[in-house]
Amino acid sequence: MIPTKAYVAQRFDRFNRQMFGGRLPRPVFALTDAKTFMGKYEEHGSVSKVRVIRINTRYDLPADTIDDIILHEMIHMHIAVSHQKDSAPHGHLFRATMDDINRRYGRHITVRSAIPLEQQQQADRARRRCVVVAIVDMADGRRGLKVLPRIVETICHYYNTVSESPEVRAVRLYLTDNAFFNRFPRSGALRVYYTADGSDPEQQLKGSLRVECDGHGVHSGDVVE
Repeated sequence: MIPTKAYVAQRFDRFNRQMFGGRLPRPVFALTDAKTFMGKYEEHGSVSKVRVIRINTRYDLPADTIDDIILHEMIHMHIAVSHQKDSAPHGHLFRATMDDINRRYGRHITVRSAIPLEQQQQADRARRRCVVVAIVDMADGRRGLKVLPRIVETICHYYNTVSESPEVRAVRLYLTDNAFFNRFPRSGALRVYYTADGSDPEQQLKGSLRVECDGHGVHSGDVVE
């Protein structure tokens, strides 16, 4: 899955209660497309601190892996807000806290979150070429489409909102590199487009990847035959 700010906030609140006694103040949650890190805890300002947890959305990862990345950053935050001094960024204190949480709660937090090179290359290629397409089946029998920005929250908002319309029977999401869809505007506007010749746009999606939306995040599914 690819996390949203809402997902990160929900997991933060749960882990804060479960593992940190609710002592961590709620930070600002941010998403990043960075190639160099999977998560980051930041503090800004000297008097009134602004605390930020950034989580990477470049890669489609299992939910448990994303949760461990969130917990990794929460350990950094725990050390910072409790005014403790560690021997290094991932020093003795960090590792002791990490090992304790892993042992007590069955987690798999690590010092480094390495993404396999093949997955990095696949993600980079996909981001250069692919668009997200929503195929919208209307209640009156028409079939339209919408090309969406590759922003998780925009995709979820469009999917959730349009799916609830009484004029819509079903919405399906796809990741495709078919240049056919380049002719349509790419935005988060809640509208549906139809092909000029009335053809079925779903016929252009052979070999594309299904995208599943669970209301809060998205993850890739099967290849369309």
